Amino acid sequence: MKKKISLVFMFAIVVLITGCGEKKMVCTNQQSFGATVLDTKTIVKFKNDKVKKIETTMEVEFQDEATAESFAENYKDDEEVTVKVDGTKVIVKSEEDGESGKTQMTKDEAKESLEGRGYTCK
Repeated sequence: MKKKISLVFMFAIVVLITGCGEKKMVCTNQQSFGATVLDTKTIVKFKNDKVKKIETTMEVEFQDEATAESFAENYKDDEEVTVKVDGTKVIVKSEEDGESGKTQMTKDEAKESLEGRGYTCK
């Protein structure tokens, strides 16, 4: 289960590149894995329909604090994310610059990719 959640989050980072611009698209996704609930919000910023920056916030609610702490440990050495544990809730945030060259896409390509993975974009 932890691997599924980690894979979902890491994919969101790679796919959701946004840019600094005057427009933004907000995409959300909620998944349940038994009693564990994963809420993901991705803000894609773009200029001239090119993704400039992607900001992703993932909140995972576990049944107990030990599981939350264990999950958070998966990210302790990852310099590209910040992790906060609040009791049984883990909040993981990442930000990626669309001009870094890792992923370059248009607004429509980002939207199509996210919606294809169960996100709702507005």
